[in-house]
Amino acid sequence: MEKKFIAIVLAMCISIPGTAFSVSADAQESEATTDLKLPEDKLIRDKEGKIVGVDVTERVPDVKYSNYNIQQLMDMEQFKEYEQLGLTYDKDNNTLLFAEMEVVNLEDEYKNGIALQYLSEQAASPKSGLKRISVTAIRDDEFHLQYFEFSELADSTLSDDSLVEYESALTGYDTEAEP
Repeated sequence: MEKKFIAIVLAMCISIPGTAFSVSADAQESEATTDLKLPEDKLIRDKEGKIVGVDVTERVPDVKYSNYNIQQLMDMEQFKEYEQLGLTYDKDNNTLLFAEMEVVNLEDEYKNGIALQYLSEQAASPKSGLKRISVTAIRDDEFHLQYFEFSELADSTLSDDSLVEYESALTGYDTEAEP
């Protein structure tokens, strides 16, 4: 009975947006099993077909996103709200910090259907040496800022070629194209 209760609690607590996810436990076994099904259009595969990424972007189609650089973001009214939750600007490194971690990405739907996104210009070449995070501003139904959700970004060493590809993906520009 205890095992089934744990499986039910896990099933109620764990969810991945846009996926079919279930947790079950066999009464005879002590391990819970998972069955995860993702739509193929959400998967990124390498040349061998191995899954190397899953797009879990959950943007509502009616939300209009606008991109801002660090200076533009700091000039916005929303930045004052972020500061109240501990987001700061590190002038020496020209980065945003939250809880002593470098903010590489920030998303916030601050009005119904209107959202902002900040992507660090240094995303591909970190300078601060701190943990790097992606942040989502969480607001209540009346769009009052409540707290930040964040996920830590993995450290990686990029070769010069992969760095150029990464920066190209971030900026949307083809770095190989002729001017």
